[in-house]
Amino acid sequence: MRLTPLKIRILMDCHFLSGAFEGPQAPAYVKALEEFLIEGVIRRIPSSIPFGKGRFQTTEKGAAWVEKLCAVPIPVAQWV
Repeated sequence: MRLTPLKIRILMDCHFLSGAFEGPQAPAYVKALEEFLIEGVIRRIPSSIPFGKGRFQTTEKGAAWVEKLCAVPIPVAQWV
């Protein structure tokens, strides 16, 4: 699975908002959620809210991705 900036944001939001993350109904957003669910990166928290606006949190796999993404050092410009 390719991580786009949108997918990284969704992953971070699902992880750091402790399962209280509720996203928009945009098609690209819903598709990203579906891909994450299929891959086992996030899980849905039972709720009566419609799918795209449901509540999600990361699984162990998703948490590992977040940990690795957060470990990437911030680039620093250097003059050569």
